[in-house]
Amino acid sequence: MALALLAPAVLAAAAAPQLVVDGQVLLAQSADGRVRLVHRAGDRAAVSVPALTRALAPYHRAGREPLVRVPALAWEQERRFTPLDGFDYLLAGSARLSADGGTLAVGAGREGALDAWLIRRGQAPERMLPTAMARYSSVTDISADGRTVVGWLLDRQSVARGFLWRERRGVRLLPGPLLLPLAVSADGTGLLASSDREDRDSLRRKALSAVLDPDAALLPGDPGVSLWRIGESPTQLAAEGRALAYARLQGAVLWRTREPGRLTVRLGHESQTFEADALAAGQVDRVSGGTMAANGRALLLQGRQHSVLLTPMQKLPLPAGLQADSVTFSSDGRQVAALFRASDRPGERALRAWWRDLTQGDSRRLRCAGDPAAGRLFLSADGYRLTLAGQAGGYCVFDLAPEVQP
Repeated sequence: MALALLAPAVLAAAAAPQLVVDGQVLLAQSADGRVRLVHRAGDRAAVSVPALTRALAPYHRAGREPLVRVPALAWEQERRFTPLDGFDYLLAGSARLSADGGTLAVGAGREGALDAWLIRRGQAPERMLPTAMARYSSVTDISADGRTVVGWLLDRQSVARGFLWRERRGVRLLPGPLLLPLAVSADGTGLLASSDREDRDSLRRKALSAVLDPDAALLPGDPGVSLWRIGESPTQLAAEGRALAYARLQGAVLWRTREPGRLTVRLGHESQTFEADALAAGQVDRVSGGTMAANGRALLLQGRQHSVLLTPMQKLPLPAGLQADSVTFSSDGRQVAALFRASDRPGERALRAWWRDLTQGDSRRLRCAGDPAAGRLFLSADGYRLTLAGQAGGYCVFDLAPEVQP
């Protein structure tokens, strides 16, 4: 395939959005791309709950507000809004929707509380952990059917613990040596977690963000990376490492260790591993991060100056101007999307995204009003429904499915 086809200068004409929603901040989107969790834009005031903020401070990424105010929280589908009352704020980045958008798992609260909640559309919220079990708790991931949720809690001694919640089975703490869950498989039968054989009280000295934040620096003594098929013994992948990506359909994992520039990808539950630097040989100066499709068959390897897309059939450099840390794949790895930087006309500000079908070669430019410095994008599991959003409010939904010829 000619690499020139990837250059933004020769992309097809910009696609027009099929749905534009103003005045709403997008928090999460279902895998089918049709249901979204939103709240009303405009109220940017910080959440004032001093005791909770102090408790979260050692466990949250420095310089970022851990709590997000959510006025008029609601489900949105084709401009129809279903209110979700009872919460004043939620933990940043904690909202997770099931594949059909009918079930929400989130860390949220009001009046100083923060709890892990399961909410089925049209039903009363369900607190997943007994109040005596956790001082505070939140959510990390949810299975496709919404029946399995993983998350973390701070117990009464402010020690971080990981938990697994399953429908009709309730909640349990993760077994040792697993510490904190990072992701759950789509079918809910396995999970990716940090692991450590130290005493659990050692977590008191470890920042939760150092485990849950893939960008945090690796330090001596940091937890390792493990896979766990629920009901079996965990498999440790690295004694000291940080997971960067998890293929939720196949169990493939990409992780890094303290050795500079070295990442390893493990395909499925097999023992075969590949050094990411070797996979990207000649394409990336030094691999520093990555993103994987849910089936593990498409991989972005990110370097300091260049990045490369890898599929079973292709090795393609990422076009100049694309933001590598925004790349997202369809579940089968056949479609890819990313934000890209483009010069605006005087006084014009717009979000822009790039989308490509890696099998057909079709490329699109997508444009939506908003702050280009704070854009986010969501790609549906089938790769043909893309939502482009500004963090201050407003989003556009694009239908990119190919037209059926008569």
